[in-house]
Amino acid sequence: VAVIDTYRGKDRAVAKIMDKSALARKDQKAAPVRSEQLRYDSVVAVNPGEYEVQLDAADGKQESRASLVALKHESYVVLRVGVEGEHGEQFPSELVVYPNPDPVALHSAAAQPFASLASVSLATFAALWAC
Repeated sequence: VAVIDTYRGKDRAVAKIMDKSALARKDQKAAPVRSEQLRYDSVVAVNPGEYEVQLDAADGKQESRASLVALKHESYVVLRVGVEGEHGEQFPSELVVYPNPDPVALHSAAAQPFASLASVSLATFAALWAC
């Protein structure tokens, strides 16, 4: 997973990744949800599975949340996007995950690849070009 911050503005936010199955547990005695910070401009490895990626403001308030379905041998990009402008339109800070395959593909023996390294490289190049 490539993690890229393309946000334009002064706002500082932290991206975190959490196991989605742990979030769905209803048992109060279950272990706390494990969460790890995603550093911008880095690449991290994740095991196949369903995850939630969350963007928290400096004050701890959740700004955005997105699902990430990680398939075996696939590549993904998590982008923080938005613009804090002094003039003109403003766009709030949010997360975009690409590609976003169907969770059914995790359990399908005949799952087809949803993204090639070329498409993820293209998305990464486009995000860096915007900087």
